Amino acid sequence: MAETFDAIIIGAGITGASTAYQVAQRGLRIALLEKGSIGASSTRKSSAIIRQHYSNEVTACMAYHSLQVFHNFKEFVGGECSFVQTGFLVLTREEDLEGLRANVALQWRVGIETELLSVEDVRDRWPFLETQDLVAAAYEPLSGHADPNLTLNSYVQAARRLGVHLFQNNPATAIRLDSSKVVGVDTPRGGLRCSARSQ
Repeated sequence: MAETFDAIIIGAGITGASTAYQVAQRGLRIALLEKGSIGASSTRKSSAIIRQHYSNEVTACMAYHSLQVFHNFKEFVGGECSFVQTGFLVLTREEDLEGLRANVALQWRVGIETELLSVEDVRDRWPFLETQDLVAAAYEPLSGHADPNLTLNSYVQAARRLGVHLFQNNPATAIRLDSSKVVGVDTPRGGLRCSARSQ
């Protein structure tokens, strides 16, 4: 008989593992499927830049809240992420200036700490940069980068502490539907059922 979960998450990279952790905090029984081993796919290759400069408000808000997690990783998740606050600089030419200004205005509106800099400001702060074709920049002092593998492993461990069931080397081969509702997933090791309930 297939094991039953409240939710099945396919892919145990950083997105899947952090989602499993967040959902498990709500008391749901979660299965986390990974076709290979943890950290063997795209997360391993990530540059792991933690920035907030986006043109979409939803994405910028998500990045803002995510940055708070990275600054307080042990408190929020536990484990290590090796976050280093370096700042994040976006340089622009004349043709992209209005877009940069719009992005910065959006970021200010949602509470992101960012500065709009003139090219002279850029030259003063970073004299080693070539600025000949530039007209402005945006700078986020709180942004930086993390270690993608440490971050992933910390999320996986935190999720497992909350009872998430991790299935490595066990890809989803089919998604089972009942009408338009997902009711399970097939894998080489057998089926898993899901019966998500609203919270």
